[in-house]
Amino acid sequence: MRYLFIFLLLAPLFFSPPISTCTTINTPGNYFLTNDLIGSGDCITISSSDVYLDCAGFTLRGDGTGNGIIISTVSLNNIVIANCRIESFNNGAFLRGTNITGFNLNITNNSLGMLLRGVSFSLFYNFAVFNNSNDGIEVRGSLDNVFFNFSSYSNGRDGILIRADGSINSERNLFYQFNLSLNGRHGMRLDPSLNNTFFSFSIFDNVRDGISARNSLYNLFENFSTYRNYHSISLLGGTRYNTLRNFYSELNVHETLDLIGSSNNTYENFLAYNDLFGSIHLISADGNYFSNFSIFPLGFGINNEGDYNVFSNFSIQSTSSSIGLYPISSYIKLINGEINTSGLGIFGLGAFNLSSWNLSITSSFDSIFISGVDVNFENLSLRGSSGIYLYFPSNSFFSSVKNVEINSNVFGIYLLGVNNSLFENITIRSSQIGSLFQSAFNNTFRNSLITNSSYFAL
Repeated sequence: MRYLFIFLLLAPLFFSPPISTCTTINTPGNYFLTNDLIGSGDCITISSSDVYLDCAGFTLRGDGTGNGIIISTVSLNNIVIANCRIESFNNGAFLRGTNITGFNLNITNNSLGMLLRGVSFSLFYNFAVFNNSNDGIEVRGSLDNVFFNFSSYSNGRDGILIRADGSINSERNLFYQFNLSLNGRHGMRLDPSLNNTFFSFSIFDNVRDGISARNSLYNLFENFSTYRNYHSISLLGGTRYNTLRNFYSELNVHETLDLIGSSNNTYENFLAYNDLFGSIHLISADGNYFSNFSIFPLGFGINNEGDYNVFSNFSIQSTSSSIGLYPISSYIKLINGEINTSGLGIFGLGAFNLSSWNLSITSSFDSIFISGVDVNFENLSLRGSSGIYLYFPSNSFFSSVKNVEINSNVFGIYLLGVNNSLFENITIRSSQIGSLFQSAFNNTFRNSLITNSSYFAL
């Protein structure tokens, strides 16, 4: 009896027929190709569970129609597909089901390289997907899968597209060690993606964005680099509660981070170097937290049009304005930063309730120029053409400037329309004007020193 059991277990290894033409696999077993297959429409259809298909390095070649390999229904499980080259179909591979394993697949010159629809608890590794006229990889409505060691490049649209299938989202997948390059649109597009992890990505030379996400929540992006894309990363409306950590960006055409309508995200430990237009751009993007970053843009450093954003532990070296705070910028915090710029240090137009602690600013123009209301500055070191210019066009509430050292060529502090505010422990070294007040009333200077100035004006 024992030997009979072993025979039955091993029989498929020896008695499953070899495949020499396009076919349908409708019984469990181990199948292998003996030669290249050329066909029209679907080439290999798998309509049974418990199938092991080994292409043995041979090629499935179509005429632009059908699927190279298709799993016929989502109810199938325990299927392995290995060592295949698939080319010239509508879909190179169309996979569905549970507990699917795919490895060592080379998918090229199809319309869509690889479509996963309703796949769960599956493993895919060692894939090269390239020169497909549409997307390289589309993951639709798929859950709890692992993708490892993928290259998706030179495809007509996105390197990888992750999206929902009706009401079923793509969730809890792990994407690890991806190379996404030279694609006709984005390296990676998420619309939407929920609670997925993206780890160790290299994304470069895509026509549009390295990463583009819309309506995507609770994802983790970690250890990735982006080069020479349009935007490095673009997070659009409805993209919230994501974490981006340990990333590097260089020589992208526009911004490092283009954030429009995306809120409550965390960005940690990143370096951006020579992105051509600027580094961080926020429009209607609120409640975001940026920490431990260094940016060296050829344009602006940070352009903020959002509320409740926090920038902490940062270094900015820029050729334009380092930090711009524009209308609809309120409750912004700048903490522990160093700024070196040939433009303005901090420029605020219509900003409301700006708080800054522990900043060092060296600029060729004004270190801080704010037109708005309510600022709270503490522990600042400023070197520039001028120190602090504050213009409050309407009656301001109480503002506070404490523990500030200013070295300037023109004026130290210029107040226009600033009332009822406190300036404490201020040291000004200015070659021309120490302080200049216009329409500024009921302000208090305490423990302050002004030296090397031509005059002090009220």
